[in-house]
Amino acid sequence: MQVILMSIKPKYAEQIIRGNKTIELRRVAPNLDKATVILIYESTPVKAITGYAFISEITKLSPSEAWAQYAGKAQISKRDFDEYYQGTDHAFAIHLKEAARLLEPISLANLRSEQILFNPPQSYRYLHLQAFGEEIGQEIHAVKQRATAAC
Repeated sequence: MQVILMSIKPKYAEQIIRGNKTIELRRVAPNLDKATVILIYESTPVKAITGYAFISEITKLSPSEAWAQYAGKAQISKRDFDEYYQGTDHAFAIHLKEAARLLEPISLANLRSEQILFNPPQSYRYLHLQAFGEEIGQEIHAVKQRATAAC
């Protein structure tokens, strides 16, 4: 099972956690295995892992096809979409399911103190769940067990 830490703006992270945003659009897609977990890192001003979701698939298509098929599920304005995809021919739609909020957010300060993460990724970063110590990672370990059982 793979774990990806994905930086997401707070307004979009909240929509994912609420279940309103089921598609995360990216210019570059991660290389995934079955049962991949996204840890949702909310960027500034939150600066914490606040939730998670499971990835069911990734679809590669053109930006115009991505807008036509996924605009509503991606919860993004046309202006922001066009700005994000300017100058590229590819769009990747990451299909999310079973999103949830962590009971206790894991702050950037805690991630740094445990030497899990020094700088948040611009887009995403692969992680090893073993890096999360018991003190800050109990809920993360429970997510791992749930994902492993689903395989």
